[in-house]
Amino acid sequence: MKRILTIHTGGTISMKEDKQTGSVAPGEKNPLDQWHEEAKQVADITVIPFFHLPSPHITPENMFELSSFINEK
Repeated sequence: MKRILTIHTGGTISMKEDKQTGSVAPGEKNPLDQWHEEAKQVADITVIPFFHLPSPHITPENMFELSSFINEK
């Protein structure tokens, strides 16, 4: 069985629209979790919520931290 590591950093995929105000903010639930449950049938999947940040808020320091984490794995 294949092994897949999914690292969630927030960003656009985690945004959710407030239907009343039209504003967009990070959602509480990771939308990749739905995919994760289906994909478990064909691969051993590990999902790590590394950041919960909108893309414009990710700094070079965050990217370095993520890079270091990936290199460890």
